[in-house]
Amino acid sequence: VPTRFEWELEFEFVWDASDTGLAALVTAAQAGTAIQLIVTDDAIATSGTKGLNADWLIESGWELDAKLQDGQMVKMKCCPHGNSSNTPTRWLTA
Repeated sequence: VPTRFEWELEFEFVWDASDTGLAALVTAAQAGTAIQLIVTDDAIATSGTKGLNADWLIESGWELDAKLQDGQMVKMKCCPHGNSSNTPTRWLTA
């Protein structure tokens, strides 16, 4: 019997309007579209690095914590896109 995994990503970072990676995540969240992410335990160029490559869907949009000091924080929660034909969810080892 094969093992079944249920993957989920949750991350938090400082809002930076000039960050193109953050802009891509926000656009995907607002449009409800999937975005390809590769999540690894080390730099992808490092031999032996393990991780997951998938198209991810940002589940419930994104939350912006509007602090008055020390930067605004953004929280996102993602799950693999169930009907992805571009990037089938797969485990990778570099």
